[in-house]
Amino acid sequence: MIELLSAGVLLWRLHRELSEPDSEDAWRIERQAARVSLLLLTILAAVLVISAAAAFWRHIPESPSSLGLIITAVSSVLMIVFARAKRRLGIALGSQALQADPVEGWVCAYMAWAHWAVRLRSCCFTGVGQIP
Repeated sequence: MIELLSAGVLLWRLHRELSEPDSEDAWRIERQAARVSLLLLTILAAVLVISAAAAFWRHIPESPSSLGLIITAVSSVLMIVFARAKRRLGIALGSQALQADPVEGWVCAYMAWAHWAVRLRSCCFTGVGQIP
């Protein structure tokens, strides 16, 4: 959800720039988009910390599904491809907001990779190193 909101902010920013290319408000719009991107990254970090802590303290078990694993695998690759493209575009346009947005993609990809690492550990090393 946060990734979609971030994409929406960047679309708004690019739409405003394309519809009013010589606007004096371009710098203000860029700054607003950068601030919202920073806010969304902060929210993403808070959600990750809170959900991890809640799962740890409540001992919530994992419940993987085949469809979820497939979506995780595909999206972890696509997020990196899209993040690189957005970063290059942000550099070309001189947009700090567009350069910052890919960080969310990297964080989400990292979460997907961590999910796969846990799945691999559970699949291959179940019971190894457990204290009886």
